[in-house]
Amino acid sequence: MDQMFTIGKMASLTGISVQALRYYDKLGLLRPTYVNPTTGYRYYSYNHLQIINRIRYLQNMGLSLLDIKEAFEAGGTSVLRSKLSATQNSLYDELEQLQEKCRNIEWYISYFDEADPTLPLCIPYFRHFDERYILACDVKDGNEADAYLRSNKIKNHPSFQKLDCYLWHVYRMKFSAVSDKQFYPQQLGFFICKKPEFFSPHVLVIPEGNYICFKCHMRNPGWNPELFLRLFSPHNTPGYVLACEYEKDLFEFSNSIFEVQALYLP
Repeated sequence: MDQMFTIGKMASLTGISVQALRYYDKLGLLRPTYVNPTTGYRYYSYNHLQIINRIRYLQNMGLSLLDIKEAFEAGGTSVLRSKLSATQNSLYDELEQLQEKCRNIEWYISYFDEADPTLPLCIPYFRHFDERYILACDVKDGNEADAYLRSNKIKNHPSFQKLDCYLWHVYRMKFSAVSDKQFYPQQLGFFICKKPEFFSPHVLVIPEGNYICFKCHMRNPGWNPELFLRLFSPHNTPGYVLACEYEKDLFEFSNSIFEVQALYLP
């Protein structure tokens, strides 16, 4: 008989536990070469080393033990290649999701930088934005709390649950409200991370272009849009502006900084 190894010795040689080898046997994935009928001791051969190494290698690639067993039982390589391709596609999907999470984390870090209290307020500046998308609902009679409840209901509706939205509140306002120094939004919503693949009246498309912007504490009295308003003539005013909220505190929002954005039409 060829050299035989006890289950303990095989576990030591391969770096896996005795319990794992027993489970492989129970699963029918790796049978010992010989089992002593009197003691029940399992013995393994030299060839088992290569098989165990292959099992561990495939597990590290993401294959389940049942997938590996199915590939072993089929023999050849066709079933294994199919399992590997399926695992590869699944990993690519996971990788895309992880990359999206990393991008969202990067954005969220930069989001808090925008609320820097040392930045000048009420001073206009230009920013260029690509086309953007907002999941929004109407604010009725200035009732922001009601609109927030309804916007969350829309956001969590099955039709929109797959939309990846930033945790970034944005308000659509009339230009006249800004001129009157009033925080009176028409709509409330969340920025959507990427272009939706379907149409919905709840999705606002914000056009690409150059925007005149300024920052202020819009919820508090005393903010002054005078310099911003000077850049528009009575015959060339935007139909609406966006007020994008940047939170300075995780629980207190009354002193948030807003960036007011108005599409510039020369």
